[in-house]
Amino acid sequence: MDIREDLLWKEAFFKENFNVDQCLSKYTQKSDLETLRRELKKYGAELQQQMSEILKTETEAIVNLAEYLTNLNSKIENLSAPICQLQEEIRTLYGLIQSAESSYNIALESLKSNITKRNHIRLKLGIITSSHYIDKLIDSLDSDSFEDMLILERVVNKYSFQKNYMDELGIMSNDTMAITGNVEYKLISMLNKKFLDAFNKGDGDTLTRCLRMYDNLKKQDDAQKTFQLKVVRPALIPLFSERYLEQCDQNIDEIYNEVSSFMNKRMNILSQILTKNPELKSFNFILTSFWKEFDKQSREGLPYITAPGNPELFQKRFKSTYDVVLQIAKKCGNEDLIRKDKTFQEHIKRFNLPVYFEIRYQQIAGNFENDILIENSDIYASNNILSCKLKSTIALWKAQSRSFDEDVYIDQLADQFLKLSMMLLSRYLGCFKVILQEKSIFTDEELETFIMDSLIDLNIVEKLFALETEKLKMWIKQYLK
Repeated sequence: MDIREDLLWKEAFFKENFNVDQCLSKYTQKSDLETLRRELKKYGAELQQQMSEILKTETEAIVNLAEYLTNLNSKIENLSAPICQLQEEIRTLYGLIQSAESSYNIALESLKSNITKRNHIRLKLGIITSSHYIDKLIDSLDSDSFEDMLILERVVNKYSFQKNYMDELGIMSNDTMAITGNVEYKLISMLNKKFLDAFNKGDGDTLTRCLRMYDNLKKQDDAQKTFQLKVVRPALIPLFSERYLEQCDQNIDEIYNEVSSFMNKRMNILSQILTKNPELKSFNFILTSFWKEFDKQSREGLPYITAPGNPELFQKRFKSTYDVVLQIAKKCGNEDLIRKDKTFQEHIKRFNLPVYFEIRYQQIAGNFENDILIENSDIYASNNILSCKLKSTIALWKAQSRSFDEDVYIDQLADQFLKLSMMLLSRYLGCFKVILQEKSIFTDEELETFIMDSLIDLNIVEKLFALETEKLKMWIKQYLK
């Protein structure tokens, strides 16, 4: 074989699809088996020689690598001791850093706490010093010496600022409260006197300044309580008494008119001040002072104001009381108080409306029943303003008119009076049924006349009691407004 054929033949052994039978068949086409054997033996010797060369070359590299790794392992073992020592030193250093940080934080918190305590002590010393100064100032001077409101305002503002600041910080101790309490009592007493003097003189500017000082001291309740006891109570006690009611001929409206006059005129100056100064919205003298005293004096001075045994007087007094209570609620700035506030509700509930309606029901229904219980021969009415034919129709009209008479009807019982009206109408219609069941006592002509008269009266009743749709809608809209 030439060189090219020899190379191709050798390369065939390394192909993936090499096949022994195909290789022998192809080779024997050109040479015999003996030649093939020599060629294979020669090629095997070449491969063995190449393998020896490869092993010789690679073994030297592997030996060198093994020696290098051995030396590297020795160096690593020599480094492990210093590294372990360094690790322990780092751990020790980390522990020291944590300990130092913890100590620093403790020292910092202690420093902050000491600074806070020092500031609190300074605040306490400041308010104690101010309290002693104010106390001595008040004791050394007469109350009239504070005619200059500016001095009183400065004293109150300085005291209130320190005290409110301490209250917000929660550092007001019992011993400090004992000192400040006495001074605060004297300040409030003096402020109460200025407030009442200004109110009696009608001095709006001084009243406004007094209210601001009450607000700074957070003593709004003291101002309102003082006004209730010193102004409202002396004004209302003479009014709410049985003797005065007797002088008014049992007319409760005269008492309520004077009450309304006091609220709308004498207290008007306070209402104007609170309206012009929204920052004083925490005050409500009408609700907190006037209403409380009104309710108290009404209950204690006139315990029998409801007149339960006299429905006429009951109705009149209830309407008057409800109107004045509604007026007070409106003056308080919230008309819903009369329905939602418990004290307003309890005051109105002094009047037992169910009992009143029961009495009126018995009166109206009883009279109506007596008027319609007549003989069949006496069912026709004489000439009347309604132009109706039957006496029962007149009786119905009288009963219905009585139910909604202004001296009987109460808005708060509207549903009950409406039910009564429906019952009266049902009973009226029942009269026709009773008479028609006894038609045998009538002649045909009399029966025909009765039926015609009944239709005339029913038409009259419909016009009298049936509300026109448009008029009903108009009334509903007015009520909702």
